[in-house]
Amino acid sequence: MQQIGLIQLRSTLSASDVALKEETAAFLDKLNEKKQFAFVKPNDHDPILFLVLTGGSEEYFVDLYHKHKPPYLIMPTGERNSLAASLEIMAFLKRKGLPAYLLYGSNQATMLLKAAQAYNALTYLRSSRLGVIGGSSSWLIASKVDSKKVKNRLGVSLIDIPMKEALGYYDEHLLPKEGLLGRFEEKTRRKEELRQALYVYGALKKLIEVHHLDGLTMKCFDLISARQVTACLAFGLLNEEGVIAGCEGDIPSALTMMIAYGLTGQAPFMANPASMDINTREAVYAHCTLPFSMVKDYTLDTHFESGLSFAIKGQLDKRDITAIKLSPDLSSIRAIEGQIIGNPDESRLCRTQIQVQFDEDLTSLLQSPYGNHLIFAYGRLKGEIEALASFLAFNVALTSVA
Repeated sequence: MQQIGLIQLRSTLSASDVALKEETAAFLDKLNEKKQFAFVKPNDHDPILFLVLTGGSEEYFVDLYHKHKPPYLIMPTGERNSLAASLEIMAFLKRKGLPAYLLYGSNQATMLLKAAQAYNALTYLRSSRLGVIGGSSSWLIASKVDSKKVKNRLGVSLIDIPMKEALGYYDEHLLPKEGLLGRFEEKTRRKEELRQALYVYGALKKLIEVHHLDGLTMKCFDLISARQVTACLAFGLLNEEGVIAGCEGDIPSALTMMIAYGLTGQAPFMANPASMDINTREAVYAHCTLPFSMVKDYTLDTHFESGLSFAIKGQLDKRDITAIKLSPDLSSIRAIEGQIIGNPDESRLCRTQIQVQFDEDLTSLLQSPYGNHLIFAYGRLKGEIEALASFLAFNVALTSVA
């Protein structure tokens, strides 16, 4: 059950209006018909809902809002000029540059739940540390970020870690989990190579411990060059555990993965496009790693580009997904909903492959891309992302990608 701090706003003239009290109780009962919320005294941990009951309540909001940290959730009941008052409050907050989100429409309960999930994601981001191991891959020419801007906009601290440090821990042959080898031994006859791939997991676990990381991204092709081993298996394990692990030192993609995890509690799939069909709105995306928690079945293959070590060849469920990407300049976020309709098996692609039927036009993914990777999370998440974008003052590229 999601806790919501509740503040009710009404005019002086209606303070003792018995009918208004009855209307408010009925409104809250309907809002919480599915028993999704626990309305509590406002605190520093839970999202706070300003429930606007009447016109003339704007001045009371001005007296109260600065006692509570943003973002501000504003919900009119739709009666007694509450919508007009809410719009005045929203304009006041926007003028001050403060993040606010208006919860008004045919299903305010759903909107509140999505906004609360976005608030939880924001809380997670604000305290997170993302390790950047070895920098970013040279081909990510459009995916550079400003670490100070990342901290200011998202609250995420970027921690630069030399590849030399990761290689040092790899050479210590750490296996932090008993029975880890046994989990995968039936998947391959290459036992010694399996052990080496799991040493990468041990090295990354050590880095996470030493640097107090909530996630990481790695210039993983440098690891292949230095030790002829891949990080694909290690990334699959870390993501399964809820420690975000992204490929290639792609920081915008890793940050997007953190956003998806913050919204859903499940690590997403990072992949790049292999083909797109504008007419059918279908596309194939592929990568050599994904969270084990996302798959219904998998095999272990070699890494596509190098032919070395291990990659995960996973079968994903045919279900609704949302493709998400944060722009490298941190000005906007894109979200497109669709369905996984197949798991292709093309030998000349990265090993895990999904065929996606998108709901919307794909032109801007080709003409105005945010880099080559997209992040795929199970579920339809545009409402949650719209709320989070509002909290973060991002431009919103959500309702259409055309």
